[in-house]
Amino acid sequence: MTSRKDLEALVTRNLAASGLAPVPGQFAFAHKGQAVALTLDESPYTGYFLTVHDRGRAVRQFRPRAGHYDWGIIAAIIVEIAESRVQHRQAWTSPEGVRENNRRIAEELTTITGAGPESRLSIEPSSAVPGKVRVKLSEIELDPVSVMRLYAAVSHVLPPAKRKPAPG
Repeated sequence: MTSRKDLEALVTRNLAASGLAPVPGQFAFAHKGQAVALTLDESPYTGYFLTVHDRGRAVRQFRPRAGHYDWGIIAAIIVEIAESRVQHRQAWTSPEGVRENNRRIAEELTTITGAGPESRLSIEPSSAVPGKVRVKLSEIELDPVSVMRLYAAVSHVLPPAKRKPAPG
Protein backbone atom coordinates (compact mmCIF):
# COMPACT_ATOMS: atom_id res chain seq x y z
CA MET A 1 0.00 0.00 0.00
CA THR A 2 1.22 3.49 -0.88
CA SER A 3 1.74 5.98 1.97
CA ARG A 4 0.21 9.45 2.15
CA LYS A 5 3.65 11.02 1.74
CA ASP A 6 4.30 8.99 -1.41
CA LEU A 7 0.90 10.01 -2.84
CA GLU A 8 1.54 13.69 -2.09
CA ALA A 9 4.87 13.41 -3.93
CA LEU A 10 3.09 11.71 -6.84
CA VAL A 11 0.47 14.48 -6.98
CA THR A 12 3.16 17.17 -6.83
CA ARG A 13 5.22 15.53 -9.58
CA ASN A 14 2.27 15.02 -11.94
CA LEU A 15 0.71 18.45 -11.44
CA ALA A 16 4.10 20.13 -11.82
CA ALA A 17 4.45 18.24 -15.13
CA SER A 18 1.12 19.84 -16.12
CA GLY A 19 2.60 23.31 -15.53
CA LEU A 20 1.21 23.94 -12.05
CA ALA A 21 3.69 25.22 -9.48
CA PRO A 22 3.53 23.73 -5.99
CA VAL A 23 2.97 26.31 -3.24
CA PRO A 24 5.70 26.10 -0.58
CA GLY A 25 4.47 24.99 2.84
CA GLN A 26 1.01 24.01 1.58
CA PHE A 27 -0.57 21.18 -0.34
CA ALA A 28 -1.65 23.63 -3.03
CA PHE A 29 -0.76 24.52 -6.60
CA ALA A 30 -0.53 27.94 -8.23
CA HIS A 31 -1.71 29.17 -11.60
CA LYS A 32 -1.52 32.88 -12.53
CA GLY A 33 -0.66 33.72 -8.93
CA GLN A 34 -3.71 31.98 -7.49
CA ALA A 35 -3.11 29.11 -5.05
CA VAL A 36 -5.65 26.31 -5.23
CA ALA A 37 -5.62 23.97 -2.21
CA LEU A 38 -5.91 20.19 -2.32
CA THR A 39 -6.44 17.60 0.36
CA LEU A 40 -5.64 13.95 0.32
CA ASP A 41 -8.03 11.87 2.43
CA GLU A 42 -8.52 8.18 2.94
CA SER A 43 -11.76 6.25 2.70
CA PRO A 44 -11.97 2.81 4.31
CA TYR A 45 -13.71 1.52 1.17
CA THR A 46 -11.97 3.15 -1.77
CA GLY A 47 -8.59 4.17 -0.37
CA TYR A 48 -7.09 7.62 -0.93
CA PHE A 49 -8.98 10.32 -2.78
CA LEU A 50 -7.98 13.83 -3.78
CA THR A 51 -10.19 16.87 -3.20
CA VAL A 52 -9.73 20.24 -4.94
CA HIS A 53 -10.89 23.26 -2.90
CA ASP A 54 -11.88 26.80 -3.79
CA ARG A 55 -11.51 29.12 -0.80
CA GLY A 56 -12.21 26.31 1.65
CA ARG A 57 -15.15 24.85 -0.25
CA ALA A 58 -14.69 21.37 -1.70
CA VAL A 59 -15.20 21.65 -5.45
CA ARG A 60 -14.43 18.21 -6.76
CA GLN A 61 -13.15 14.85 -5.54
CA PHE A 62 -11.02 12.46 -7.54
CA ARG A 63 -10.57 8.76 -6.92
CA PRO A 64 -8.10 6.55 -8.76
CA ARG A 65 -9.43 4.40 -11.56
CA ALA A 66 -7.51 1.21 -12.13
CA GLY A 67 -4.96 2.59 -9.66
CA HIS A 68 -4.39 5.89 -11.51
CA TYR A 69 -5.69 9.44 -11.17
CA ASP A 70 -6.65 11.48 -14.22
CA TRP A 71 -4.01 14.20 -13.87
CA GLY A 72 -5.23 16.13 -16.91
CA ILE A 73 -8.70 16.64 -15.45
CA ILE A 74 -7.31 17.50 -12.00
CA ALA A 75 -4.98 20.10 -13.54
CA ALA A 76 -7.83 21.49 -15.66
CA ILE A 77 -10.04 21.96 -12.58
CA ILE A 78 -7.21 23.79 -10.75
CA VAL A 79 -6.64 26.04 -13.78
CA GLU A 80 -10.39 26.71 -14.08
CA ILE A 81 -10.64 27.78 -10.43
CA ALA A 82 -7.56 30.01 -10.69
CA GLU A 83 -8.79 31.59 -13.94
CA SER A 84 -12.21 32.35 -12.43
CA ARG A 85 -10.52 34.11 -9.49
CA VAL A 86 -8.33 36.18 -11.81
CA GLN A 87 -11.32 37.19 -13.96
CA HIS A 88 -13.36 38.09 -10.88
CA ARG A 89 -10.49 40.19 -9.48
CA GLN A 90 -9.95 41.93 -12.84
CA ALA A 91 -13.65 42.73 -13.07
CA TRP A 92 -13.39 44.66 -9.81
CA THR A 93 -9.99 46.28 -10.38
CA SER A 94 -9.99 47.41 -14.03
CA PRO A 95 -11.60 50.82 -14.63
CA GLU A 96 -14.14 49.29 -17.02
CA GLY A 97 -14.92 46.53 -14.54
CA VAL A 98 -15.39 49.02 -11.70
CA ARG A 99 -17.80 51.11 -13.79
CA GLU A 100 -19.75 48.05 -14.95
CA ASN A 101 -20.06 46.52 -11.47
CA ASN A 102 -21.02 49.85 -9.91
CA ARG A 103 -23.59 50.43 -12.67
CA ARG A 104 -25.12 47.03 -11.91
CA ILE A 105 -25.20 47.79 -8.17
CA ALA A 106 -26.83 51.19 -8.81
CA GLU A 107 -29.48 49.60 -11.04
CA GLU A 108 -30.28 46.96 -8.42
CA LEU A 109 -30.53 49.56 -5.65
CA THR A 110 -32.72 51.78 -7.83
CA THR A 111 -35.06 48.85 -8.40
CA ILE A 112 -35.11 47.88 -4.71
CA THR A 113 -35.72 51.41 -3.41
CA GLY A 114 -38.06 52.52 -6.18
CA ALA A 115 -35.85 55.51 -6.93
CA GLY A 116 -36.34 56.67 -10.47
CA PRO A 117 -37.02 59.66 -12.69
CA GLU A 118 -40.15 60.62 -10.73
CA SER A 119 -38.44 60.09 -7.37
CA ARG A 120 -36.48 62.75 -5.54
CA LEU A 121 -33.85 60.13 -4.76
CA SER A 122 -31.31 59.19 -7.43
CA ILE A 123 -28.67 56.48 -7.30
CA GLU A 124 -25.72 56.71 -9.67
CA PRO A 125 -22.67 54.46 -9.99
CA SER A 126 -19.31 55.71 -8.74
CA SER A 127 -16.88 55.90 -11.63
CA ALA A 128 -13.75 55.20 -9.61
CA VAL A 129 -14.34 53.35 -6.33
CA PRO A 130 -15.34 49.65 -6.52
CA GLY A 131 -18.60 48.83 -4.76
CA LYS A 132 -19.68 52.44 -4.28
CA VAL A 133 -22.66 54.38 -5.57
CA ARG A 134 -23.56 58.05 -5.40
CA VAL A 135 -26.91 58.79 -3.75
CA LYS A 136 -28.49 62.18 -4.32
CA LEU A 137 -31.60 63.61 -2.77
CA SER A 138 -33.14 66.56 -4.54
CA GLU A 139 -34.06 69.58 -2.51
CA ILE A 140 -37.08 68.96 -0.34
CA GLU A 141 -38.57 70.74 2.65
CA LEU A 142 -38.65 68.72 5.85
CA ASP A 143 -39.91 69.39 9.32
CA PRO A 144 -37.35 69.06 12.17
CA VAL A 145 -38.52 65.54 13.16
CA SER A 146 -38.16 64.30 9.56
CA VAL A 147 -34.68 65.85 9.40
CA MET A 148 -33.68 63.89 12.53
CA ARG A 149 -35.12 60.66 11.08
CA LEU A 150 -33.27 61.19 7.81
CA TYR A 151 -30.03 61.90 9.65
CA ALA A 152 -30.46 58.77 11.80
CA ALA A 153 -31.08 56.69 8.68
CA VAL A 154 -27.91 57.83 6.89
CA SER A 155 -25.57 58.80 9.73
CA HIS A 156 -23.75 55.44 9.79
CA VAL A 157 -22.51 55.95 6.22
CA LEU A 158 -21.67 59.64 6.45
CA PRO A 159 -18.05 60.63 7.10
CA PRO A 160 -17.35 62.01 10.58
CA ALA A 161 -18.21 65.69 10.90
CA LYS A 162 -15.34 68.11 11.35
CA ARG A 163 -15.98 70.19 14.40
CA LYS A 164 -14.92 73.78 14.71
CA PRO A 165 -13.04 74.63 17.88
CA ALA A 166 -15.10 76.44 20.48
CA PRO A 167 -14.37 80.16 20.65
CA GLY A 168 -12.62 81.11 23.64
